[in-house]
Amino acid sequence: MGGAECIALWSAPTAEALGGRVEGELAPDPGEELRWAASEALRNVRIEGVLCGSDGGLATAERLQHALVPDRSNGINPARRDKFDMNEACRLAGMPAVAQAAPSTWAEAEAFLQALRARADGGDASDADASDASGADSFGAYSFGAVLKPRRGQASVGVFAVDAVEGAREIFGALQRAQVSVDSSEVGSGVVVQELLDGEEWIVDTASRDGAHKAVALWKYDKGGANGAPFVYYSAELVGGAGAEQSALIAYAADALDALGWRWGPAHIEVKLTARGPRLVEVNLGRFNGLDFKLLTDCALGYNAFSVVVDLFLSPPSFDALPPAPPPRLACAARLVTLVSHVSGVLESLAHQEEVHAMASMALFAPEPSPGETLGPTVDLDSFAGYAHLLHRDEEVVAADYARLRELQPSLFRVSE
Repeated sequence: MGGAECIALWSAPTAEALGGRVEGELAPDPGEELRWAASEALRNVRIEGVLCGSDGGLATAERLQHALVPDRSNGINPARRDKFDMNEACRLAGMPAVAQAAPSTWAEAEAFLQALRARADGGDASDADASDASGADSFGAYSFGAVLKPRRGQASVGVFAVDAVEGAREIFGALQRAQVSVDSSEVGSGVVVQELLDGEEWIVDTASRDGAHKAVALWKYDKGGANGAPFVYYSAELVGGAGAEQSALIAYAADALDALGWRWGPAHIEVKLTARGPRLVEVNLGRFNGLDFKLLTDCALGYNAFSVVVDLFLSPPSFDALPPAPPPRLACAARLVTLVSHVSGVLESLAHQEEVHAMASMALFAPEPSPGETLGPTVDLDSFAGYAHLLHRDEEVVAADYARLRELQPSLFRVSE
């Protein structure tokens, strides 16, 4: 891509998680990066940058770029992969951040949850920007809710919502024993407890060159409860860059990148737009949005994050020419729909195929798994049942097709037990 060769490497944690069954070369060990780059095979190669393909390789990619491309280094910062520390870094930089704790015992977790409940019972919206001794935002006046999740993780795996202190103890214990990410070199087990934020959740996809940040796509999530899980992904809608909400989200995302010292490469930032303004959910630094977004962004924006990131490393003038935010109006409406399974068993066939393929905005329909394979209920992105791309010049057509596709999903998959 861009006239450059891509050298594929496996991080040690990812290779270990796959039982060593990987084809290709392992990344050099810490301290061996320069020796590896000076090998005969790479003698005439100039390394321009390092990109990462999954959560398990983030720390390795950061280390390689720091050692091999020092003038484009982001430094080494484990807080970029710790859901507690990244929010604290934002708070330390003066940004409004979620009320949270990283308790090591249930007693500490219970005390924090009780404090959240007391705030919800007697919160005063007039001091919404105040902080207590722990640095947490005042709740304002809305009902108690909290989120428990791993300090290191992905795809909403192990993320739980509670509305009662009494129901959180078992979840806390299970999360203490869990390891969601395949890379435990920086953050192994550990639990974050946070206030349950109100408002819609957004993604800000960014690309950064030497500290200049550009928002290359804005997405609005549709998430909700399904199969007993609180945060199941239904869809992500591509949104134009005009409007006060979009400007606030983009500015907040850029501040988060600065707070974490991010200067080079891709990121996607998940933000809740609450009644008090944007609040960080998490920052994913060094890798692209996990959605299959290229077709949608190419059609709606005329570019995609992959090509933009290649430009920031290989073609600075092209990167500089890109506007700092998505266009005010998209060329078409675009939505990525995550297919949600409500059943469990061996997939026999798909229902409603004729109706689904006849939808005016249906650009791609890719259910998973294939007939004969096992299907389970969807509770997170790791258990999704495929996806669909909806594209049309008329946003009302996309909205109607999306609503109908949601209606069909409970009966879409025919299984045998």
